[in-house]
Amino acid sequence: MLLNDFLNFNKTVRAVIVDGSHLLLCREKGSRWHFLPGWRVDYREKIEKALAKNVEQNFMAKIEHIKYIGATSTSYQIDRYKTRQDFDLIYLVRLPEHIDISENGEIEFVWHPVDEIRKQNIAPRILKDKLAKWFQDQEFFWAST
Repeated sequence: MLLNDFLNFNKTVRAVIVDGSHLLLCREKGSRWHFLPGWRVDYREKIEKALAKNVEQNFMAKIEHIKYIGATSTSYQIDRYKTRQDFDLIYLVRLPEHIDISENGEIEFVWHPVDEIRKQNIAPRILKDKLAKWFQDQEFFWAST
């Protein structure tokens, strides 16, 4: 059992990957909720290293540039007795070239127009407006529930 499992705490690194005027989002097959591509960061794992490793494994591309842009903290009920806390660290990731995306098991990847972010069902909900605002002013953000 990992320490994060014991504490009911997830630390996740998420990537904002933009190609022209489109943002890469993903979702579980059949779900109407989208989210930024992201990966759990293990205890004592370096965040940027985890991000680079997972981008390379999932998209067969090396990160050209990485920039921290914000974070969200959300909590939700797992069952009657357990609550889970998610802490997402969000980075702008620039790749050297366009990436071809495809399904990855139960996950679908989709390019969405940046100017339509507010129209998407993006989880966590608090991220949607913060992300849309970031595309306008490029200012760091923090949001929590």
